Amino acid sequence: MDLPPSKKKVALSFQAMVAIKATLKYSSVVVFVLHFFCCTAQQTNILHKDISLTANDISLSESLSVLSNKAGFTFSYDASILSSEQKVSIHAQREPLKKILDNILPRDVEYRTSGNHLILLKKAADKASGKRKTGYHVSGKVRHASQNAPLEGIVVYEVSSLVSAVTDTGGNFSLLVPTEFEQLGLSFSRKSIKDTVILIPRKDQSINILLQPQETIRQVNSITTLPVGQPGPVESLSFVQQLVSDKSLLRTENSELVLNKPGQISILPKWGTNLKMSGLVENNFSVNLMAGYAYGVNGFELGGLFNVIRKDVEGVQAGGIGNFVGGNTRGFQLGGIFNHNRGAFIGFQASGINNLVIDSLNGVQLAGINNVLKGEMKGVQISGINNLTIRNVNGLQLGGLTNITLRDVQSVQVAGIFNKGRNVKGVQFSGLVNMADEAAKGVQVAGLVNLAGDVKGLQFGGLGNVSNATVSGVQIAGIFNYAKNAHSSQIALFNLADSASGTPIGLLSYVKNGYRALKLSSNELFPLELSFKTGVRHFYNSFSFGYGNWEGKSWWGFGYGFGTERALTDVSSLNLQYTAFWVNEEEKLQEEVSLLNRINLSWVYHKGNIAFTIGPAINIWLSEWRHPVSGEYLTNLAPYTIAEKKYGTTQLQMWIGGEAGIQLFRY
Repeated sequence: MDLPPSKKKVALSFQAMVAIKATLKYSSVVVFVLHFFCCTAQQTNILHKDISLTANDISLSESLSVLSNKAGFTFSYDASILSSEQKVSIHAQREPLKKILDNILPRDVEYRTSGNHLILLKKAADKASGKRKTGYHVSGKVRHASQNAPLEGIVVYEVSSLVSAVTDTGGNFSLLVPTEFEQLGLSFSRKSIKDTVILIPRKDQSINILLQPQETIRQVNSITTLPVGQPGPVESLSFVQQLVSDKSLLRTENSELVLNKPGQISILPKWGTNLKMSGLVENNFSVNLMAGYAYGVNGFELGGLFNVIRKDVEGVQAGGIGNFVGGNTRGFQLGGIFNHNRGAFIGFQASGINNLVIDSLNGVQLAGINNVLKGEMKGVQISGINNLTIRNVNGLQLGGLTNITLRDVQSVQVAGIFNKGRNVKGVQFSGLVNMADEAAKGVQVAGLVNLAGDVKGLQFGGLGNVSNATVSGVQIAGIFNYAKNAHSSQIALFNLADSASGTPIGLLSYVKNGYRALKLSSNELFPLELSFKTGVRHFYNSFSFGYGNWEGKSWWGFGYGFGTERALTDVSSLNLQYTAFWVNEEEKLQEEVSLLNRINLSWVYHKGNIAFTIGPAINIWLSEWRHPVSGEYLTNLAPYTIAEKKYGTTQLQMWIGGEAGIQLFRY
């Protein structure tokens, strides 16, 4: 069938091809036929595309061609609906295509979207007069272009309405189409077949059409092998399969088209204004009295029970029980019990029990029980019990009991019991335990224990801190600290490290590759005194036991102290040590105050692992051992005094003594 020259020119300008054999009930011919290639990877609504374009005084048809090339989509229209003399100018800077079209198209021409294609239709002149028929019956047969075999499962719908049908095993379809336009636009779609649109006169008719196969068939991955961020479609959920009718799922499965509607209302997915095409429609406004099913939302959606969206949501979505979204969500989402998002989420998400986002979060998640995020987070997660993030966290996790991040945390984790991350850069605060598998850079504060690899910052644990690698900050704990390599301070009752260049401060500090010494010495009080030193050379702990008296008396004592040793030469050093002795001047342990404070300054000469020490000592003796009747002080410890004074019931005596000894040591 030959087209008028003007129509051939338009068809060629859009590189249109179609193979169609039409048999019409009436003598009229097909006005215009367009076949176009559909890019199945393109799923966003083309009306939302931002376009920057400047064009002055060009024909309307030329402006449409420029817009098509500029934004990468296809126009389909009957050339007779546009005036060849009309000139337009376009001055757009990142403006939506919809706004540009509204400015340049005649008032009696409207547009409809179908996938990556935009179809122009002219309003019927007899609409206002009421003479227009209420509907037109269109039937036909669809065949394979090269094999001439009937094609089953082809989704056929009229683009100005949502009336649709699916071809049977013989390739047959039948539609009753209500239309307000001068053309009927029929779309034919199925996976592995090139999407095709034809424009035909609005009248009862029967057509035969041949459809071309896709040149390449998209590879479909198994759901189990899809990486994070590319989960299976929302229809893979058994609940959605039960909720949505088989006829709606059949249309969804066999079409890559995307339609746009300003609004819809439904009771259930199969009972709504979008009919069986609901899964292919993006709605600007949607109300589902019980449950709804759609391609997308760009505005507002309210569901009494459930909302099921195949792809993206932008705007506000609220479901009495829950929301299922197969794509990305941007805006505000509220679920009475849950939100299930299989793409990325940007905005604010709240539910009574659970939020699930399979891709990333950029915003806020608020859940009564738990939040689960399989991608990365930038923002805030707040839950009554648990926050779980599979990838990185950059923001705040606040969990009533636990926060678990399998990768890195940057900023803050706060939990009642437990926080976990791989690398933590920021703050971990928990009632019981914090864990950073590899490194903690910042602050860890836990009621019981902090666990980390490398630590650069502060670990503060009520019970203890553990670093399996290097500590370059400070460990402070009520009971113990452990570090494989302590390059800075450890403060606790007990400090343990494999190696240390920092300073462990506590009752007992043990460094596997640090300073240890066993010393045997004599002084003016004890002929025999044995001491054990442990820690690091510049700060160590000392545990001592002394026995005997130069006059044969049997007093004894035990002491604890700390000291430091500084090298003078390769074979000598200077040692300063303070020791507090509890001295018993009888065989039994004295209950009265009997405290000797001793400060030793010793010169140390060492050869190999043996050292000789000698030096003076300042002694400050405090005693409350008195006769029970006379009140006379009974102590006879000081060999002489350089100062003596009484403070209440305590006697203070001072003298200068000395010490000499030998020790086995290692640095």
